[in-house]
This record gives sequence, C-alpha cells and structure tokens, in this order.
Amino acid sequence: LHPEACEGTTMVFDYENVLDIFGQHPVVVVVLAGHDHNGGYALDENGCHHITLKSPLNKGAGGSCFGVVELCENSIRLRGPDLRDAVDEGLLAACGL
Repeated sequence: LHPEACEGTTMVFDYENVLDIFGQHPVVVVVLAGHDHNGGYALDENGCHHITLKSPLNKGAGGSCFGVVELCENSIRLRGPDLRDAVDEGLLAACGL
C-alpha cells in the first residue's frame, strides 16, 4: 500500500487517501500486502509497518516463500522456514535478523 514498500508499483489508485485514514487512526500498526515480485518494506511517519510479501514465483519449486502471521497481545510475528524468500531484506534488518 505504501509506495516505498513496493517500488511505487502495483498500488491501489487511492493509496494516499488510505494512508491519510490510517494516519488518523493510530491503531493501525501493520499493513500486509502482496503481488509485488520483489517485496518491500517501509515504516511510515506514524509508525505503521508496511510489508509487501515477495512472489513465490521468483523462487520456483526450491523456494520457501510462505509463512504464518501470529497476532499476539503485544506483538505481531511472521514465521516461516526461510523468511529471506518471503520478505524484503530491509524488514529483516529492521528486526535485527
């Protein structure tokens, strides 16, 4: 959804309006999106994490481009066999991985 989380492509036409609404409601802490072959990550000015998952098509049969999202009381966790296949390196670096 955030242009920095998808190289400015494959975005909804009214993303600016949506981001404005999210900014008015600080309960939105993460936005998960897909359909960007390279994936991406951005942290916006309101502290919302924008995670665009990578396409499994890029990894072929040998890839592990999948995971599970766990919603916990004080955190959100993304687990998978090889998160480098599923998420942008920037997200991994931001998480200290």
